[in-house]
Parts: sequence; C-alpha cells; structure tokens
Amino acid sequence: MVSYDKNERVYNPPMPLLFQWRCRLENRAVGETSLRKYLDHALAAIGVKDASGHALRYTFHDFRRLFITDCRRTSWRAELGTGWHAEACGSACCG
Repeated sequence: MVSYDKNERVYNPPMPLLFQWRCRLENRAVGETSLRKYLDHALAAIGVKDASGHALRYTFHDFRRLFITDCRRTSWRAELGTGWHAEACGSACCG
C-alpha cells in the first residue's frame, strides 16, 4: 500500500502498513488523528495513569519503541514487514 509520510513530505513505495482499514475493495492507511484517538481510548479504557493521576498519552515514537523492545525481548531479528530496520529507531538491537 502506498502511504504519505507527512514529516518527509514524500510518498512511500508500496509496503504493508501496521494500521490499515478496509474501504470497499481496497485497504487504506489509518490516519494519524484516528490512530491517536484509538490509542487514547485504549489507555483510558484500561485505566493507565501517570504518577500524578492523569491519563497516559503515548506518542507514535513511544509505540514504535515498545514494538522494537518487544522484538529484542523475543530475539526476533527485525527486517520488519513495514520496510524499516530496528536500527532506524535509534537502537542497534535485534541482531
């Protein structure tokens, strides 16, 4: 699936995406705003709070780091299906 990288201002080559939804006959990327709402809702639903009692709010960077940490924990060498290496996240792990 082709997706747009708003930070780099380029279209990515076709690749599988971690978050997508089906619209009629094609898959589409889940938008950043929708994905943030899903994550915020999930955190609120499980009642996770920070030290001051406020609901946690994960950034996409946090989510990516959790994914890479899980790769390390399970000793999974990650040339991930999304087309990037674990090293791109700032951690020379998984390998």
